Amino acid sequence: MHQFVISKFRSYHNAVLEFPQGVVCLVGDNGAGKTNLLEALSLFAPGKGLKGTNASNWHHKGDLEASWTLKLSLQSPTGPLVLETFESKGKRCITMNGVRLKHQLEISQWISIHWITPAIDRMWNQGWWARRKYFDRIVFTLYPAYGKYLQSYQLAVQERNRALKSQASSFIFDALEEIMAHNSVKIYKIRQEALKMLGIFLQLFPSFPLLSLETHGEFESLMACLTFNEKDLPHQESELKKYWKTVRTKEFHKGTTMFGPHQCQWAVTHPNSQEIASCSTGEQKSMLLSLVLAWSKAIKHFHPKEFHFLLLDEVSAHLDKMHRESLWKALSELDMCVWMTGVHQEVFSGVLAKAWVRIKQLEEQSTLFIKRP
Repeated sequence: MHQFVISKFRSYHNAVLEFPQGVVCLVGDNGAGKTNLLEALSLFAPGKGLKGTNASNWHHKGDLEASWTLKLSLQSPTGPLVLETFESKGKRCITMNGVRLKHQLEISQWISIHWITPAIDRMWNQGWWARRKYFDRIVFTLYPAYGKYLQSYQLAVQERNRALKSQASSFIFDALEEIMAHNSVKIYKIRQEALKMLGIFLQLFPSFPLLSLETHGEFESLMACLTFNEKDLPHQESELKKYWKTVRTKEFHKGTTMFGPHQCQWAVTHPNSQEIASCSTGEQKSMLLSLVLAWSKAIKHFHPKEFHFLLLDEVSAHLDKMHRESLWKALSELDMCVWMTGVHQEVFSGVLAKAWVRIKQLEEQSTLFIKRP
């Protein structure tokens, strides 16, 4: 059994949830606190959690001055792992077995968390930037070093954009483009490897669409033309630096960097050859679930000794009976912690859950009632 302790977080004053490996169903009325519980757990991943908000939004609604604390105690064959995240002086801190981590990205050494929310359901129609951001999150969980390369690249691009607006010296551009080129090659290589691995694991779920995944853009076209192995890294970086240098004059007028992995478009195509943005709502949901199930197999393949969580908020929406039953079967066979929310218990009919949690609002506090089969 694992344990999750929540203190002064959103609608929760103090709550303790002991839970097993496997499927946990969270049931309660709208506004009871189901999504708040998932959000609390999602903060054990780098970033802003499944709602994408800042620490100032996480205070307990009954005590805005109190600091919130979340503690996740996980049991493994090699001993307990205790992760804690809390607010200190307005900042979010994370500790592992009492040792404070210097950077959020470090937590990915022990735990990976992925989620689907109604906001992600709508993502497919929000533009290529939203899809690429989601793709980057998938890639990061599979290849934790990816986050470091992406962050370093993005910071260099931001500095280059400032340099374009101020028309800085060529020395500054050369230095920034050196950083961008080095990280761009790493980013491209990892993205291509992730696409390949997801394509393999997509084939394990025949009840869901076998998707075609690819990235495209000017940067990807150039990289595809270059020989790609470790010995050729200097040549690839040199070609990228050469390209950025040639487009500086044009980009001075725009004040922004128009070429690079940050302009990548991620294409997800249904077997009927329709891109996901053009598919029906039901097709989009089944395609998203196909991706997430493939991720669940890939993450266990790459990181078998880590703890893995899959958080599914109102996941049954837009699913027909056949896909719902196929999903329940697939989830019950996953060797990871799967938490799902729903208003009515009946929607989870057929789920082989290891625990049921009823969430109610009592005296304006979210309260947990735990039942095990």
